[in-house]
Amino acid sequence: MVTFRIGTTVRGAVGLAALIAVPLLPITIAHAAGPLDGKYSGTRTDLTGGDGSLCAKTGPFSLTVTDNQFEYTYNRQLQVVLRPTIAADGTFSARQDYMLQRTSSAVRIKGRVEGGTLVAEVEGTRCQYRLELKKR
Repeated sequence: MVTFRIGTTVRGAVGLAALIAVPLLPITIAHAAGPLDGKYSGTRTDLTGGDGSLCAKTGPFSLTVTDNQFEYTYNRQLQVVLRPTIAADGTFSARQDYMLQRTSSAVRIKGRVEGGTLVAEVEGTRCQYRLELKKR
């Protein structure tokens, strides 16, 4: 037991300062990754036959789920990014509004993760895609 009195020595003052400072130290709590977390890879299929200058062509695609969330970049130049959260039943959806040539536009993503497979439909003003990705 430490007892402090008026006229505490320097050693006692240092001990008091240490006792006060300990609760101020940051505490990091690690948590386990969720069962859906991980990298998903597969194909993004262009459903609109876009011209390639605005819409991405059909091809390989991947994304990473962390804490039941992921980011899907619809248009990098316009900074249109969807950030859906996957619900306990595996479903997810998100919407992002943006301006395109002075016109209000929106993009939506809706899908499901089940059995290690993520399937989603992305629908924007000019581009539509289907994602079919497997957990790696």
